[in-house]
Amino acid sequence: MSNPYQFTQGEPDRAAGGAAPPPSGNGMAVAGLVLGICATVLFWVPLLNWVLGILGIVFGGLGISRSKASGKGKGMATAGLILGILGFVAGIAFVAYAWSQAKKEIRYEFRRNSAAPAAIIQRG
Repeated sequence: MSNPYQFTQGEPDRAAGGAAPPPSGNGMAVAGLVLGICATVLFWVPLLNWVLGILGIVFGGLGISRSKASGKGKGMATAGLILGILGFVAGIAFVAYAWSQAKKEIRYEFRRNSAAPAAIIQRG
């Protein structure tokens, strides 16, 4: 049985200052995906959603351009780009819907409250 703590001959000795292997991923693609997911999930928080959506779009685009050079992470970067756009648009649609509902409620309350004194005066 061999010793699992023993270095093989071809493996660099990291304890003695051997170089670590370079990272083998596309960090921009991962960042774009995470930010796109956050923008989509948090579409109901207006300012935060817009910032996350824009950052997801930017990092997704950068991830796609880096994936052309490295060949890694194109799917994640594309998903981040799409989710960033989707989250940004959903956030704008949510604010537009909430604004229209608030205006409708304000009009209703204004009409209800302004009609009540007229009805009391006509009865008297």
